[in-house]
Amino acid sequence: MPEDTKSSAENDKAREFLAHVKTRTDQLVREGVNRQSLTARVAALEKALDEKAHASVIGQKLTELKAEIEQAAGSKTVQYIMILLNELLGTGVPPPP
Repeated sequence: MPEDTKSSAENDKAREFLAHVKTRTDQLVREGVNRQSLTARVAALEKALDEKAHASVIGQKLTELKAEIEQAAGSKTVQYIMILLNELLGTGVPPPP
């Protein structure tokens, strides 16, 4: 698969992931995630995607967003978001049974 196509597909997945996070922002905040930090991380990732940043930059922004979300690690919402993020980052962490 050409690099541009692969990169585009990964960016589409990252945007889809962002949509999941945005829809669940209020719930994440109720479960312990800091709204201001979460909003800043989401905005930084969106900016990187809009600017067609290098995959390593987007990966870094995803990792920063993951760290922010992990503040509420015990919640079902965070577990769901982490499954999506691990799939996106290709960490090899399987979804729970």
